Amino acid sequence: MAPKSRTLKILTMIAFVWLFVILLMNVFNSGHSYYYSRILRHLENGDTNQTKSSWNRQMSDSAAGSGLSDEDAFTEYSNREPSIDELFARFEAELPNIPFGYARRHQNRTMRKSLNCATFPALQTLNFYNNYWQTYRRDNLTFYLYGAYYDERKDVPQGPVVRILALVNQLKPPFPTSYCQVWYENQTVPQLPQISEYKSIWKWGGTRMFFPVLMTCPLSKTSSNTNETAGIPQAVSIVVHQCDTAVNILNVVFNKPSEVEARSTFAVCVKGLDFPYIDLSNRLAEWLEMQRLLGAEKVFMYEIDVHPNVRRLLDYYEKEGFVEIRPITLVGGVVGLPILQHWILKSTIFNKRLNELIPYNDCFYRHMYEYEYIALVDVDEIIMPRGELRSWHDIVQASMPHSESMNCTQGFAALCFRNTYFPHNPDLFPVVNSTDDYNPQPSSNPSYMFYLNHTYRTANYSRPGDATKCLHRTSKAVTLHNHYSIEWMGTCKPFNMPETIAHLQHYHDEKPSPKFRELTTDRSIERYRTPLIEQTTSALRKAGLLK
Repeated sequence: MAPKSRTLKILTMIAFVWLFVILLMNVFNSGHSYYYSRILRHLENGDTNQTKSSWNRQMSDSAAGSGLSDEDAFTEYSNREPSIDELFARFEAELPNIPFGYARRHQNRTMRKSLNCATFPALQTLNFYNNYWQTYRRDNLTFYLYGAYYDERKDVPQGPVVRILALVNQLKPPFPTSYCQVWYENQTVPQLPQISEYKSIWKWGGTRMFFPVLMTCPLSKTSSNTNETAGIPQAVSIVVHQCDTAVNILNVVFNKPSEVEARSTFAVCVKGLDFPYIDLSNRLAEWLEMQRLLGAEKVFMYEIDVHPNVRRLLDYYEKEGFVEIRPITLVGGVVGLPILQHWILKSTIFNKRLNELIPYNDCFYRHMYEYEYIALVDVDEIIMPRGELRSWHDIVQASMPHSESMNCTQGFAALCFRNTYFPHNPDLFPVVNSTDDYNPQPSSNPSYMFYLNHTYRTANYSRPGDATKCLHRTSKAVTLHNHYSIEWMGTCKPFNMPETIAHLQHYHDEKPSPKFRELTTDRSIERYRTPLIEQTTSALRKAGLLK
């Protein structure tokens, strides 16, 4: 017994000594422990830059015996749970497709058609696909819902409607019967119309994919339970039966200027930018300034993932007010992790093409009341006036004699432009002739001016409709492909402008082919040389990308 008792005493003494050593280590290293916890708090808050820059200074201060007081530590680093108003404000900013503001304003009201019929959904129960998409299932179909828009344009056949933009795993109608639950600001009872139209935005086939579709909810001009005017819808859900409690709901977009605000003329919409590894900042600045010189008053861009320098440039243009950025995620095997998403997109080009039609149509419907024309172009394309014309306004004026001769009194649904390639490496092609409409003396351009330094294009044009891009009439277009309007209302079909008036300059990494094997010089862009260099250089410097 005695040996066991001594062994137990020895083990107990060792345990006390070890605990005493740990206590001393915590006392003498309390400063370090404090800074470790501080770094963890910064990392949790995403403040990695501040953590990295101040780490050495903090550690040296700790070694010298300095440090913040308990009061400083508490007031600077304690976390306060945000109020419900603060939470909902952040939700609205980060998830704008969901009517958080509307739900917050009506949280204390009974929102439903009747007992157990069409109750306003709890936002915590929505069926998300990812951040910007919600799911609706009907029979064997899955709809991924992206956006909803109030359309009161005068040529809409059914009167004011709500349009819903989605992707669905079926190419064309017929689709099974579904209903909308439409909510208004001053009403607690929704309208419950049946979806009246499914407009396919892709018409060229494909299997086992999700295809873009525009759904239409016709609206009554009076409320569901009174004879008062319904007003502007605020939110909409899609359900199988009218009385179902929805698991999806979208904010209804209606960005119409007031009567006293002047309507702008031209805006540009750009699909989701996906350039995580390539620094296109110089080229993008020049392209944006070229859009401005041609008449664009705003450029709306969707972002998937971009290089850090491109992010800096976009931040500059957003602060200036010329560019507006909307983050976007995609559907169909695409996840929210940028590096994996980029890899998947490169592997599934057809899915990428189908997804691209969502930001194009979202951008159009989001801004159709603010601008007369919206251009859908990529950042390697320029709609270029030719001859004596200098702007997109000049192009519109030049189209009028054509609409008059074709008895198109309402004007064309869109003005479209034939495609010509400006290859990145013109040395691969023979140069056959020069058809310049502007041929100045050779000049030296800064090396960072990409477009200005490319003056050779393919002698042949793409056929009309192939690789075309257009200026779309916002009062007439209904559904948009990236190359032309698919459907329009109340006017003539899109018109292909003669290439002597304008064409599409496509700065593409083109290789010689039977169709495009010879080049001609084209220095049309030189007309804008001085302001283009000045504005591009200024933007790059202000963004911190050029010394």
